[in-house]
Amino acid sequence: MKYPEIFDTENLELWFEKYLTKQVRSKEWDLMVTEELPDVFSIPFFTEEFCDKFVENIKDSQYNQSNRWGTPTNILSLDRLNLQDLSLNLITEFLYPISQHYWVINGKKWENMNIDPQILKFEPQQELRLHHDFCSITMSCVLDEYSQGGELVFEKYGTITPKQGHFYIFPGQITHRYGMRRIKNKNRYIFNIYGYAN
Repeated sequence: MKYPEIFDTENLELWFEKYLTKQVRSKEWDLMVTEELPDVFSIPFFTEEFCDKFVENIKDSQYNQSNRWGTPTNILSLDRLNLQDLSLNLITEFLYPISQHYWVINGKKWENMNIDPQILKFEPQQELRLHHDFCSITMSCVLDEYSQGGELVFEKYGTITPKQGHFYIFPGQITHRYGMRRIKNKNRYIFNIYGYAN
């Protein structure tokens, strides 16, 4: 592994300071969060350094292939990287509070969401058909810098060109059927967290 230090979360506060943007660490949601489309929120989240090093660490990993949403998808579970706890911390400290702020979701079932964090790898000429994720909240972040195409298309609302390191947060079912346009060049790496209210 080329950059093992980015997986060292023993001092979590120091990790946040080094690899998360000032915008998300400020927790000034009304200033730092953008509603890109109805109920599709974005925030600059990971630093460029983190994204680039993360991709270098995982690009040669062994991915499992699953035919999800009608598209052969390469999936890497964060369990294999021992990052399940980090994902839970990111949800608890930042992503859930954003969701709570805008959707006023309260109660233990929301606070104790089950999460399924994954890395998805899409190769050139792959796309993602329109679908629902069948989870309570979808949180998605493009990690690579150089892949082109792959715009997120929300059937009812419009299209977003995702930026490296930005998390996009939206309802995972019923209202937000979406897909991804074809990747034009190079592999795209996406950090997805699916949240399920208990």
